[in-house]
Amino acid sequence: METPNSDRVPLKTNLAYGAAAMNNVLFAHLPQHLATPIYVALLGLSPLWVSMAMMLFRIYDAFTDPVMGWISDNTRTRWGRRRPYLLVGAILCGLSMPLMWFVGPDWGPHQQLAWLIGSGLVFFTCTTMYLVPYFSLFYEITPDYNERTRVSAYSAFFAKLATLIVGWAWYFTQLPYFKNADGQSNPLLGAQALSIILAVLTVGLGVLPALLMKERFYQVASQQAKTSLRGNIKSTFQNKPFMILTAFAVFFAAGSFLVWGLEFYARLYWVCQGDVALAAKLGGTEATISTLLGFASIPATLWFSSRFGKSNTLFFAMVLCVVSVLCRWWILNPSYPWFSLLSNALMAPALTCIWQIIPSMAADCVDYDELQTGTRNEGGYAAMFSWFMKASFTIGLSLAGPIVIWCGFQSGKDITQTAETIQAIRLCDTLLPALILVVGLIVIRFYPLTAGRMAEIRDELEARRGKV
Repeated sequence: METPNSDRVPLKTNLAYGAAAMNNVLFAHLPQHLATPIYVALLGLSPLWVSMAMMLFRIYDAFTDPVMGWISDNTRTRWGRRRPYLLVGAILCGLSMPLMWFVGPDWGPHQQLAWLIGSGLVFFTCTTMYLVPYFSLFYEITPDYNERTRVSAYSAFFAKLATLIVGWAWYFTQLPYFKNADGQSNPLLGAQALSIILAVLTVGLGVLPALLMKERFYQVASQQAKTSLRGNIKSTFQNKPFMILTAFAVFFAAGSFLVWGLEFYARLYWVCQGDVALAAKLGGTEATISTLLGFASIPATLWFSSRFGKSNTLFFAMVLCVVSVLCRWWILNPSYPWFSLLSNALMAPALTCIWQIIPSMAADCVDYDELQTGTRNEGGYAAMFSWFMKASFTIGLSLAGPIVIWCGFQSGKDITQTAETIQAIRLCDTLLPALILVVGLIVIRFYPLTAGRMAEIRDELEARRGKV
């Protein structure tokens, strides 16, 4: 179906919103990616402690995300419902981003853990203020079924760039420029430098949607009565298509991020036999390959989605994820460490495809809710979906800590892991993520919003309140 010109999103808007998608990746994944190398491998904290800290942040988000969504939906200003929070939130995120890495290396373990938790709570409060309105803005960017996926393609492109940065972050901290006064390598100094550089970048990108975008549904939303926090949350749980999509996304995110979490241990202690420099280089190279393959898969996803539908596209992408995870048992081999890159090379197109399609489908679910309730509550949906996503990938990464402890992993500096421990980690690295992903594969078959159904919903909405 051809998208009418009135529904097409201008290039300026696509670039402004898409570029800011880098912030979503950096805010969510950089702390998770560097926490284990810095706090576990370098400072010697227990993987369980670090995992529990990351879980605490998601529990905290369970309260702050819905509140921010409710505040955003009920805001009425001359600049709209979202843009004021995007402007202020971007600046606060940049100021708080480096805090986590200014931990004292000579502090006691309890002091280091307290700093991780305290600085993390400050940072994730700021990211909630920014990301919930940011995701809300996507849901009202266009009413067209296929144009939403095209807009998401721009976000996917810039998100892949941010993924590349995250992938090389650990390697960056190992560069010879970062040394102590005695000439010893100091990755913590590297993490501090990187976080400051990225903080400046995120502020510059973060203000773009606030300055360059308009809120398409603001006039419609400004006429509706303000909603309660309870009503905002309740409407999301009563939206069947949204809950099915969310359930799929939960299993997908938890499974794929469990791969990331266990991969650190499988790569460092099995594939690289404890060689930190090689493990960091493999991680960066893997990110580069995945990014290039991700770029190539963006137009393929647009074609596949328009031809076979969004939910079918997710299904086939998830199949590829499961296959790539199961192959890890043979691909991860210390005799051929660079061969291990093949695993994520197989998964990269599928990951890009899924992350590109999910936001577009979530926007469809918001239209479905408007049909049922007569209100536009993008903030509530953005908040709940954001929390479920952050909780899912945190669960995936955080489960890695308890799992490797259960496998016999011994924390501390310069400790050699036993062969039995490594074997158990490898089994978990292959089987557990695959099982989680298979559940998501089953769930998505129940998603009901096809292109035809969305066309009917749009006709009914425009007959009721006019075009926007």
